[in-house]
Amino acid sequence: MALGRAAGGLLGWYAFSGFARLRRAVGSSIPATEQMWTVTSGVVLAVARLVVTALVLIPCPVRPGRIGVVAAIAGAVVAVALTAVITSPALRNGDDARYVIAQTAQDVGGRVAAWPGRLGQQTFEMPWTPTGPFYPSSTPRPAGDGFVAMRETPRAVIAYDAAGRERWRYSRIGPGSARLAGFEVFDDGGVVVTRAYEDGVTLVTALDAVTGSTLWSSTDPLVAAALRPRSVNAVQSPFLIARDERRWTLFDARTGVQKWSIPNPVQCGADYDPQPMTSLFDDIASYSIDNRHRLVTIGDCSTSDRIELREFSVSPETGELLTHRVVPAFTTGERRDVRHWWAIPAGSDGYSVRIAWLSTVRVSDVFVDIPSGRGVDLGDGNRWASSPSDGGFLVLNDRQARQYSGTGDVGCEFTVPNVFYGAVAMLTDQIVIVDDSDPQQTMLRLFNRSDCRESAAVPAAVTRKYREILYLDVMRGVTLLRLDKPSGPPTLFGYA
Repeated sequence: MALGRAAGGLLGWYAFSGFARLRRAVGSSIPATEQMWTVTSGVVLAVARLVVTALVLIPCPVRPGRIGVVAAIAGAVVAVALTAVITSPALRNGDDARYVIAQTAQDVGGRVAAWPGRLGQQTFEMPWTPTGPFYPSSTPRPAGDGFVAMRETPRAVIAYDAAGRERWRYSRIGPGSARLAGFEVFDDGGVVVTRAYEDGVTLVTALDAVTGSTLWSSTDPLVAAALRPRSVNAVQSPFLIARDERRWTLFDARTGVQKWSIPNPVQCGADYDPQPMTSLFDDIASYSIDNRHRLVTIGDCSTSDRIELREFSVSPETGELLTHRVVPAFTTGERRDVRHWWAIPAGSDGYSVRIAWLSTVRVSDVFVDIPSGRGVDLGDGNRWASSPSDGGFLVLNDRQARQYSGTGDVGCEFTVPNVFYGAVAMLTDQIVIVDDSDPQQTMLRLFNRSDCRESAAVPAAVTRKYREILYLDVMRGVTLLRLDKPSGPPTLFGYA
């Protein structure tokens, strides 16, 4: 009976003390390592509290008063002793720094390096050992003073400057089997957010992209959800946002603090009976294609006899719904003629929606500039490249390339060299195209973005061989020529 009363008292205290709310707050701010090691201490203290309470509640005939007082005092002393003996080692064992191997760097006088304006000269060559050919974090990402990527042996997130020199690295060796599982870049290249898994718990750690110093860490499942795209083909948002069917919740990537949470704005309406079209990659009815200015989702509210794609955009600062309107240009198409559709971010503040038809091999491609609401028919060409600095993009139709501004204005055109592969990069002032039509010497052809005239053709640092692939990646302050081989590690060549 006494033990029952004690347990009831503890349950009452738990219900009215606000402990659950405080526990959630601790869980989102204290690393999982400290939480795991202090569980034992918490259990022992709870048992000690239960025993002491039971001794006090035992009736006097069974427990003389003096013995009861002595027992209560003894129980309190034992509880304090257990706290000191267990909690101190637990906190030492739970110190997350014990499981982190990190090297930081000094600030270089700015948040992030600028995008490269011109190709420049080759500045470095380095072998590349990514985590795997299809692992998302294996590809270098623009961030900080150059680029960041995750490499194996040992697995670590490493940042390099524009000259290919290592600036900082971050790695984990525990607790248990916890290892880095990936990372994303936010805050316009200023913050790198890593994730590690251990026993079903995701530990999220944010690092300054320039120095590698730790900004914050969290085990909040909602923060972890913001790092997981909805599907393997989903576009990673530049914002740390968690989306589900009910709510959108956005976190400040630099502080980890929740900025706002709103009901999911992507709704067709109560009077609608949507029958979504087939999407290209996954069985989803919407594409989230955020840009640096706003959160954007294209939702499919089509019915059995009508195409209706809707644009929803939200302010990342306030969570306010900025636009909700029908995507232009597709309202007159035949619903039954749709093969599939997809949407991607495009321009400086816009997107591109493409629909493939059953009756023709032609693909309809429309670019929409969100601030003006203007739709631009891009024809049946392929969007070939885009500029990370201003949002301008290239559309290729056969060998004819047309340049568009970040708002969709038509620019100059030029004829593309007769290339077998043809990687391309849009810098601030130049367009760089890999020309490997000559098996003896791969060339890099440079075109001015101002008038599309070819300004130079320079030998590439490497000549592509059979079954090898060349990529061009625009990083902060440097352009990477990446050679992928069927066997052996890739190689990076830096130009700045």
